[in-house]
Amino acid sequence: MYAAGPDGAPEFHELPPPEDEDVLEAVTLIAGRVHRMIERRGLEDEADTFVENDPGLAALYASAVRGRIASGPNAGNRVATFGGDRIDGDSLEAMSSPRCAAIAGFNLHGNVAIGPRDRTRLRPRATKR
Repeated sequence: MYAAGPDGAPEFHELPPPEDEDVLEAVTLIAGRVHRMIERRGLEDEADTFVENDPGLAALYASAVRGRIASGPNAGNRVATFGGDRIDGDSLEAMSSPRCAAIAGFNLHGNVAIGPRDRTRLRPRATKR
């Protein structure tokens, strides 16, 4: 993590990896907060009519969320991505690895570390089309 040093400039401090319990606590906190936000906004009883109103677009969105190709001869295959930190959300093995937890439809994979000078891996990646 970065914190202000004596001169006020950010300094990198390497932290130990989280324990499995830390990851479980974080994903439980996230799931609870999102569910409470949905309740506060009165959205929990809203029916999802998207599939009924626009089934084609709903299928495209569903494929995108799952990281799958939506149509054509490669439909259903995983979208090609680059970088070693990607995990397969459909893999039960990935969620049983260290520092992974799933609660109420939320999952967190905390088994990746990025060094202080690795600017490339800190930037969002674009997927190849």
